[in-house]
Amino acid sequence: MGAFAIAATTLVLTLAAAATVVSTISDDSIQELRTRGPRVKQLGGALLILIGSWFAYLALANPTYLLP
Repeated sequence: MGAFAIAATTLVLTLAAAATVVSTISDDSIQELRTRGPRVKQLGGALLILIGSWFAYLALANPTYLLP
């Protein structure tokens, strides 16, 4: 019961802090985020491809489905 209470409290405080930060962001910061958005998407896509390739390599290099 104690662990649940701690987890619930942490979640509520984290969400409250995130809402506070989002509500206090200035218009200049939002404009800067909008101009950097396409580059972030591009890098994020490349990162996802890299991670996916790594998982595919691990799946092919270590075929655990062949274990008896």
